[in-house]
Amino acid sequence: MRDALSLTDQAIAYAAGKVSEESVRGMLGTLDDSYLIRILDSLIAKDGATLLAISNEMGERSMSFSLALQDLSSLIQKIAAAQIVPESVLEDWPEANEIRRLATLLTKEEAQLFYQITITSRPDLSLAPDEQTGFAMTLLRMLAFRPGSGGGGGSAPNPSAPPVNIARPTATTHSAPAARASAPAPAAPAATKPVTSTAAPAISVAPVAAASNAVGNPAERPDWHALMRQLPVKGMVQQLAFQTELQDWSDLATGVKATIVTPMPQLASEASVARLADALTAHFGKPVKVFIEKGQVEGKTVAKVDQQIHQEKRQNAEQLIAADPFIQQLEKEFGAKVVGGSVKPL
Repeated sequence: MRDALSLTDQAIAYAAGKVSEESVRGMLGTLDDSYLIRILDSLIAKDGATLLAISNEMGERSMSFSLALQDLSSLIQKIAAAQIVPESVLEDWPEANEIRRLATLLTKEEAQLFYQITITSRPDLSLAPDEQTGFAMTLLRMLAFRPGSGGGGGSAPNPSAPPVNIARPTATTHSAPAARASAPAPAAPAATKPVTSTAAPAISVAPVAAASNAVGNPAERPDWHALMRQLPVKGMVQQLAFQTELQDWSDLATGVKATIVTPMPQLASEASVARLADALTAHFGKPVKVFIEKGQVEGKTVAKVDQQIHQEKRQNAEQLIAADPFIQQLEKEFGAKVVGGSVKPL
């Protein structure tokens, strides 16, 4: 109650006696859903100029960009849920109608990718020159990298190439001839077809249960997390790399066969997997075949490790702030309180 009265006093002073929702949001640096709706509408319309204008408008009003990404990811999650389970949208939500409308305009793949970009971009805000720049780059990343766009700013996939297939173990897959000659590689498992650095065949993403029983020597495997950070890939390809875990690594005389698992097969577009194979081939100096399998990772992906590290740093920073004698004195003498979630690690 004391905190509520204190905030009310601040709101009265801030709004010069006329307290309104808009004035309180301005005081707290929060934003209403209208900004989030405008952002998603601009993404759907592929309107980059409006996206930057919204970012500038938010900066002028001193809004929290970290909180904006948090609220945006929450809204996208509701949209994705509405696409799969329409009854999940509750009628008492103020934004219920907008969620239903956006659920029909966004594809399921776009909703999943936008959600992934928003949650993984929040830790990057502290690395940007300023939070507004980091937020604007996140919006541009969402605009630039769409499912099937080729990722990384490269050329789009060949329209004549076969589509990406998410296949069952018994599904039939297709392949295209290699663009340049290479030594023949060992036969792939029947359930999947590889993507090599020398061609762009269709990808078959199969359940983990359909994978080969052969397991490479763990001592010969690369440090997958460190390797994914070293590869010079960006955009959609980096998103895919950071959401994978190495399941099998076979280093043969004719080349390398890498089997990786991802819980987000929608990121495994034909062009993205081919570019990942190209990057691995350039890194190791020999042909690398990449097999993609759909399934939950047993360990942790690079994205999960980054999120855990950031969470641990934030908790350590909060503990240091709580133990600071000056902060403790302010809390004791003036009833001050550190706003939850406002502490950011350096």
